[in-house]
Amino acid sequence: MLGFGRRIRLFRVFQFEIRADASWFILVALVTASLVLGTFPQFYPGLSTGTYVLMGLIGAIGLFASIVLHELCHSIVGRYFQMPIHEITLFLFGGVAHLEDEPPSAKSEFAMAIAGPVCSVALGFFFGGLHMFGMALGWGGFALGVAAYLMQVNFLLAMFNMIPAFPLDGGRILRALLWGLKRDLRWATRVASAGGQGFGVVLMILGLTQFFVLGSIGGFWLVFLGILLMNVARAAYQQLLVKQALHGRPVSRFMNANPLLAEPAMTVAQLVPRLIHDAEASLIPVVEHGEVQGFVDAASLVNVPPENWERLTVSQIVRPLQPAQVIDPEADAEHAMQRMAQSGARDLIVVRDRKFWGVLTLRGISRFISLRGPRAA
Repeated sequence: MLGFGRRIRLFRVFQFEIRADASWFILVALVTASLVLGTFPQFYPGLSTGTYVLMGLIGAIGLFASIVLHELCHSIVGRYFQMPIHEITLFLFGGVAHLEDEPPSAKSEFAMAIAGPVCSVALGFFFGGLHMFGMALGWGGFALGVAAYLMQVNFLLAMFNMIPAFPLDGGRILRALLWGLKRDLRWATRVASAGGQGFGVVLMILGLTQFFVLGSIGGFWLVFLGILLMNVARAAYQQLLVKQALHGRPVSRFMNANPLLAEPAMTVAQLVPRLIHDAEASLIPVVEHGEVQGFVDAASLVNVPPENWERLTVSQIVRPLQPAQVIDPEADAEHAMQRMAQSGARDLIVVRDRKFWGVLTLRGISRFISLRGPRAA
């Protein structure tokens, strides 16, 4: 996920959850301030401060609505092609529709990717027509300024997203065309990802030039955006390799069958060294006679004073397992990875009929794939 990690639910539309990353509120503040203090006073002078503030707020709300509509078009087309999309998140650089799996075909990816820019172009023409209509009727600077801004911002949104740099819409369109041409999703993703990383480098160079040559601090935003795009493009290709490595293979192939365990009768003092030294897992299963009783982690010790460690036992601080923390050894490893990504969990306890089998960790999966390679998994 791009952003600061914390997401706030805003509303629900067409069965899609609309959430905002904490970084999105920075975008709202920056856009509103730039409109109130710069854009509108420069092009529509002579209005009151209150009018500029109202124009800025309406312009920011219009931008927010335009981004949501852009992502909704992606999501609705994706749902038409049976792609599992349930959530849209707004963040510092726009929005993203959360696609839980790769598109089923090049055709479906092309249709879903192009839907967003088409929506933005349509909105651009709508606000452009509204601006012309307003000019014909003699509207004042208030309405004309907001309409002109929303026309421009939607056309810019479409143009930026159509750059063939994965994972922008243009990069996804490029991947769809390459995928359809060679019937090789991995190759198409590698080429599109390279394009995204290359564009990230271009943005960084432009940003550094803008800062050092023109003396504009705004160049740092381009550098930051370039770094972000490079990382996301690279991660998208790596994520595909991981998915292909895990697809159709059981969890038991990737789990750690001999992790550190805790017993109910063990004292907390005996447990603490295990929690400290188990760098791979974020929790330790509590097992007795082969059956899982629950788990312990660092949070289990929050309310336990160190002076009580010798007296208290693990049975007194054990935490019950939730269904989302448990997985069957024969479950598909790719689905397990998706569940961990959605829930934010770093570990899943592998259990069948309450019998303990092992622990599946993100770090363990990554190490397995890096050692053997995606094709060898």
